[in-house]
Amino acid sequence: MRRARLPPRLPPRASPLPRPPLRCPPLHQDLLAFSRQAAEPPAEAAARSAALLRLQHALRIASPAGGAAHVIGSTSSALQLPRGDVDVVIEAPGAALAADRAALLLRLSHALREGGVAGAQLCRPSFLKWTDAETGVKFDASVNHAAAVRSSALLARAVAAEPAIAPLVKVVKAQLLLHGAHQSYNGGVNGYLLANMVRHLLARRGAIARELDARDAAEGGVRRGAAEGEFDLGGLLLHFYWYYGFEVDVRCTLRVVPDEHDRTGALVHRPGTRGHMPHEPHMLSLIDPEDSGNDVGKSAYRFYTAVRTMLRASYTRLMLDPREPRADEWGELGEWGEEGRGGGEAEGRSALRLMRLLPSWKPSLSREGLIKCNRLWATISRRRGFDLATIRNPNATLAPDERKSDPMWE
Repeated sequence: MRRARLPPRLPPRASPLPRPPLRCPPLHQDLLAFSRQAAEPPAEAAARSAALLRLQHALRIASPAGGAAHVIGSTSSALQLPRGDVDVVIEAPGAALAADRAALLLRLSHALREGGVAGAQLCRPSFLKWTDAETGVKFDASVNHAAAVRSSALLARAVAAEPAIAPLVKVVKAQLLLHGAHQSYNGGVNGYLLANMVRHLLARRGAIARELDARDAAEGGVRRGAAEGEFDLGGLLLHFYWYYGFEVDVRCTLRVVPDEHDRTGALVHRPGTRGHMPHEPHMLSLIDPEDSGNDVGKSAYRFYTAVRTMLRASYTRLMLDPREPRADEWGELGEWGEEGRGGGEAEGRSALRLMRLLPSWKPSLSREGLIKCNRLWATISRRRGFDLATIRNPNATLAPDERKSDPMWE
């Protein structure tokens, strides 16, 4: 039987817009504000711990042979948005077969219902969802998924070592939620893939700085002497939109850390050097840092058509300004000052602000305000899904009754 040939992967698209600057202080401050708003307060952490204790009690009833519950995903690495679901892996030594795992989850659902848990629902034989009655915390559980526990622990260590990961992941995750492209089951970019995309970009900071110096030298200009430490969060977010929206070649395989067998230490492997994982050409191929044989982008089949459109539109909305910048608005390293590109610190006046991408969001919001925005974005996502009009102008396309659709907004 002859194997079908995959079409060639699509090359990166050239952008008519200027390349992103290294620093953007207004956008940097917005990312810091968003990250502060999304930080979990001690009261919510205590409520989640109490819900986990009730889960452990129900697990002792469902699995007399013993077991443990491990928190994984964005909650374990502090990358969750407000009121997000808590992903849990049930460690059960006696559930080696699929039938044993399904039976354990069925017994656990009965034990949770007897303990007063609301809506314990066995979605699939290997997946259980429920809501804690006392705290309202939502859980998603699977059994004996050891790889997820290891990858979550690895990601948590990376987030603790690199402070720039959390703000970037939270902002882009909120955009994906708004446009209905934040889940892997519908071809979107899940939280683990997004976090590793950010880690890959951060690992390329030195290469980006060298590319800037090489381009300046080729153009006969003064070399900037750009260094990895000159990026701020605003510049990193713009480079994220630029890199994955325009520059990255999806025919290649991306790495978070260099391959120990590759003497060049490259993070991008061209076809023929290592090759890419076998999947469709409109996906993003990124090797799992915990398991080199796993491609974490294998389920993101809407990356090239949907997610990349969102990234390009985000970069365009941030970079386009109704007027041309003056020469004195540019710093020596291609930096926009606090007063440049839109007129100072007044909310909504600057082009390079998150308000252009996230409807109803402001840096002055409290955490409760961010929770309401989060529910509003989820409502828009359920109503419209991936709508090109919403992507091109997310604020102007809000209907007058969008807020009224969510009782939390009142």
